[in-house]
Formats: sequence, structure tokens, C-alpha cells
Amino acid sequence: MTIPELPHPSSFVVDDRRLITHEWYNQLQNIFRNIDSRIVSIDTAATVPTITVPGDFLRTAGYTTVGDNGGALYERVAAQPSHDAYVVDATGAYFELAEHVLTMEMLGGKSDDTAHNNTTALNLYNSYIVAKNQQRKLVPRPASYYFTTKPTSFSTFAPFIDSGGGAESTRFLRHYTASVDEALITISGAHWGVIRGISFLAHSGSTGRALSIVSTASLYCGFTLVENVSIGHGAGTFQDTALFVDGRAKTTGATGARDGHFKNVTTTGAQFLAVQGWEWIGGYIGTGDLAMGAGTGIVLTRMKFKLWGVDGDITMTNCDDVYLGANSIAGNVTLDADCSNCHVKGRVVGTPSATGTNTTISDYS
Repeated sequence: MTIPELPHPSSFVVDDRRLITHEWYNQLQNIFRNIDSRIVSIDTAATVPTITVPGDFLRTAGYTTVGDNGGALYERVAAQPSHDAYVVDATGAYFELAEHVLTMEMLGGKSDDTAHNNTTALNLYNSYIVAKNQQRKLVPRPASYYFTTKPTSFSTFAPFIDSGGGAESTRFLRHYTASVDEALITISGAHWGVIRGISFLAHSGSTGRALSIVSTASLYCGFTLVENVSIGHGAGTFQDTALFVDGRAKTTGATGARDGHFKNVTTTGAQFLAVQGWEWIGGYIGTGDLAMGAGTGIVLTRMKFKLWGVDGDITMTNCDDVYLGANSIAGNVTLDADCSNCHVKGRVVGTPSATGTNTTISDYS
């Protein structure tokens, strides 16, 4: 970037009074010279290897092409970073991505291209927040992002993925055949995750999940917000437990999966196991079931659901202090004998069965 020299203050004259003094002039000139020496503007990250960057910072106008939503600020670092979010100039100097709000394109992602594997970009985001030891926001644009291989699980820092729009504006499409129980995005033993404004679609295959939030033996998962999210079938399908929360692995200390919040989430099916203190307000379960249960020594407890409807069955096993309200429930509702203080309210089309202690199934009427 080249900043032109300021005109000398002698040229700024109105009624023989100067608008700025020599002192101000010199200070402004020094500021601009400092900016000029520290930040270099170039077209794209792809062109960095062909130039020598004289300053400590560079800013690009794109990743592969100008205006592709991948423009970013990079900072010179002394050695090769432990992640791949960096560029190298013609002299071999390393410049690390220096943004706190990221886009998929900054990481090499590309939208609306079935041949482009955005797993690489999502994995780079994962390794970048681990290397920086800090959660950073990822803002995908309102478009379709195809994933042709399974992304790495988020196990150190939970993701903060926020499209800034509704669930239909940004689409993550699974474009590979997933194994049974394999999720497109998995948060494993990490806290404070945010998934907002994303539509998950199965573009191929008939098994696998969209989103899994699971504990490990040493770390419980918790404090997760999933909002304005839609999970549905495309050219392929997800399995019935497309949305999955499982705390069974954490059996000592703070057990289970804890204190999450779902808001306006629509899915084809969901399962909660060994979950405590979770809330789901707004949304719909279509063409799938809702199953809730416990783990070894862990009761599913303190759950609250207020849904528009459930298009399949509802099953509760070894649950305590669960309230579920839905306008309509198309399938059966079963509250097993080992449940206590569990209540379901809504119009049940199938067969209701409540055999536990202080368990009820009733219509809003």
C-alpha cells in the first residue's frame, strides 16, 4: 500500500490563516509512513509467494480471486505456525492469519461448488482455534458448502459457527456416505459451542448424523447453544438420531452432558442420553423419533422441551424431572416404569403409556 505525501501546510491557507500547523502536519505524515511500512495490500493470498513483503502485516482482497470473501489480514511471525492458516512470501517469511472473525473462504473454502471439499477449511478452522488457544467466530456466507469427507471432531475448543441468518440461508451438505452414528460435526468434550443459522442436509448416503455433542471419559460437554438450525434430508438421508447428545462417557465428577440450549431447531430425529439441564424451545421433529435415556449410574434429568410438534414416537427411559410440551405428537408416547416426575403434554395420535412414578401424559385441553 502506498500513501501519497501530504501537501505541505503552506498550501493550506484561508485568509492568511493556516488550517493545520507544522506540528500536526509532521505527526500525520509520520502516522501515514508508519502505516505504509507495516501493512501491504495485495490482491489475493495466492499471490503472496510471488512477492517480497517489506512490512509486518499484509492484507489481501481475496483468497483465490479478488472479492471471493476470503480477503484477510496476516501478521508476520518468526517461525512456521503450528496450523496451516498462513502464507509465505518470496523470501520464505511466514505471515499468519490475524483475524478474530473468520469466513470459510479465508480458510480456502468455497461455496456452491459440489467438487470442492470444505472439510479442509473446517478442519483448518479447528486447528487454528486450538493453536491460538482461543475460540474464534466462523461466519459462513448464505450459500451451500459441500463436504466430501468427514471433518475432524472439535475436541479442544468447541466451534462458534454463526451465519448471522436463518437456518435456510447457509447450508452444510454432507456429500459423502457416512458410517452409522458418524456425524458431520462432532463436539467432543468441549464447552461453550455455538451453532447458529445453519441448515444440515444429507446430499448422499442413508446413515450418519448431522450434529453430535458428546462427553469423553475425562471431560463433559456442556454450555452449548444450537439456534436457528435445520436438519433435513436431501438427495441422501440422515439416520433417525440425526441430532445426538450423549453424556454417558463421563461417569465421575461432573457427569453426563450438561446445560445446553436448543432454540428453533428442526430435525428429522433426536436422541438424548445421560443429559442434565438441557432445554429445547421452539422447533419440530419431523419424520423421526425423540428418544431419551440414561447411562451407567447417570439419570437423564432436568430437561425441558417446548416444541411445535413431533412427527414420530417419544420414548423416555430412566428419566427424572422432564417436561415436554408439543402441539401434536403423531406417534406413541412411552414413559417407562423407571421414570419419575416426567410429564408430556400435547395431542397424542398414537398410544400413550406412563407407568413411572408421578408420570403423566395429557392433552392441552
